[in-house]
Order: sequence, then C-alpha cells, then structure tokens
Amino acid sequence: MLPPLPEPPFLVATALAFGATRRQLRSPRLHAPVRGVRMDVGLADDVRGVTAAVQLVLPDDAAFSHTTAAALWDLPLPRGVTGTGPLHVTGPAGRRSIDALHVVSHAGLAPVDVAVRHGVRTTRPDRTWADLGALVAGRQAGPSLGPTDLVVVTDALLPGADEPGPALVSCSKRDSRHGRVAGAPRR
Repeated sequence: MLPPLPEPPFLVATALAFGATRRQLRSPRLHAPVRGVRMDVGLADDVRGVTAAVQLVLPDDAAFSHTTAAALWDLPLPRGVTGTGPLHVTGPAGRRSIDALHVVSHAGLAPVDVAVRHGVRTTRPDRTWADLGALVAGRQAGPSLGPTDLVVVTDALLPGADEPGPALVSCSKRDSRHGRVAGAPRR
C-alpha cells in the first residue's frame, strides 16, 4: 500500500520524507509550477492556485508582482496577458528572488510595498501599478502592455473621477519626493 500524498500544493521534499514515491509525484493529477513543488493539475491556469503553490519556495522577502499581482488584485489585463504566464516575482534590491522556468525575477522590493492577497504575498496596488508602468515604458522585460492598458488599470484603481483611490494617492505621495510618478519613464 502506497503512502498517501499530502494535500496539494506541497513540496516534493516533504512528500518524499513522508514516504511518497517518485512515481506518485509524476501522477497526471499533479502539476509542477516550479521545480520541487506539486499542485492540483486542475488549478494549473489559476493565478491563485499557482501563486499559492509557488509561494512555498519563495523567500520571505519576495512577493508576486507586475501582471501576476495585477491578476491577484483582479485588475483588468489585456487579452493574452495572464497572471500565470509568466509569473512575476520581485525581491529586495541586489538579488534574484527565484530562479525558475516561467518565472520572471525582479529586484528592488521594499517591505512597505508588500501586502497579502488571497493568502499570498503580493505587491500593493500602487506598487503593482508602478510595475505595470515600467512594463509599458519598456524599462523591464515582460508581456506586451501599452499605454491604453495602463489607463484601463488606472481607471480600475480609481473609485471615482473626482477623488483618486487610496492606492494611487499613496503612490503619488511616496514618489512626489522624487519629482515623478512611479512607473513613468525618466526624462
């Protein structure tokens, strides 16, 4: 009788330590979003499921960012751009947060930029907006986002036309000391 597998998502090392076999870990019911992690194959395209699984191997000072964070915050993304393909992760300045296939690693994350959404660490909405702006400006590699896409995200973050939402107010206050809006190209 084979030992039961842990409830997904789980670390391969944990399953092996409890007696699971490599054959069990290759089950077609399991998906490997990154090396060393298994999750339910039915959630392989679900941003919440994938990020919950990948968070098992993320350093504590890293968070999901860019289009992945936008998807976690339920912000509108253009057709063909998903939060899972590729995943975006940002860690502190000076080091890569994760080295894995289908994951784009960024640096420069401050602790104040992190929030928890759907049980995973992600960048706050204002930081996510700035990161998307960097993609639009072409300063960072990533999916194709245009200025119109950023306007659509901005509209989603604003509660009304007369008053900006708290996410962008905090963003503009934080970055006004630098004389520019976060995510805007430097001139």
